[in-house]
Amino acid sequence: MTVQWQGYIEHHEINAPGRKAAGRAARLSAPGETLTSVDEVVAWLKAKSVEAAKTADQQAAEKNNLVTHPENIYRSLARKGQSLYASVHVTGREVVDVCVEAVTA
Repeated sequence: MTVQWQGYIEHHEINAPGRKAAGRAARLSAPGETLTSVDEVVAWLKAKSVEAAKTADQQAAEKNNLVTHPENIYRSLARKGQSLYASVHVTGREVVDVCVEAVTA
């Protein structure tokens, strides 16, 4: 079996009910951006996280600086065929979830 990933960007209020509950099944019910290699997964996740972080207000930007993950962690998880997730705060109440769901093809 070959692993591919589907990339998704979700905008939420931080305390939105069901933000995490809908999760993987809800995302995979709609097509995402298809990613086919570990390098592509890492690059996409990093690019989308940086893109979201550029819209952050000062308070959210400070919080984001405390919660960064090195590329080697993303790369290690993707090599294992796992899904990856990053949350980027854009205001004190809003977050962008960058999700990469692993699927077998």
